[in-house]
Amino acid sequence: PARLGFIGSIVAIKGLHILTEALKLLPATELELHVYGKVPENEYGQTVLNAAAADPRIKLKGTFQPEKLGAVLLSIDALLLPALWYENEPIVVKAAQYM
Repeated sequence: PARLGFIGSIVAIKGLHILTEALKLLPATELELHVYGKVPENEYGQTVLNAAAADPRIKLKGTFQPEKLGAVLLSIDALLLPALWYENEPIVVKAAQYM
């Protein structure tokens, strides 16, 4: 399956819920969503946990050391940035341009 990736803070303005909702619309599609970031212990975090529990294609990968960013980027086929606000300094996206 294609491996889509989300790397970043798991907060509503970063739009991870947009990706999990989109997956619901594609139930037969062979792909995985690899989520890198710390799931917060709040209502939004619970929403993410519930989505992952309902869809085995959502893989919660947790955090990683900064020096592992290259390996993480190479492990996915596409990096997704569904932010709901203007990202003025998207460090992960800039790093992905060089992979």
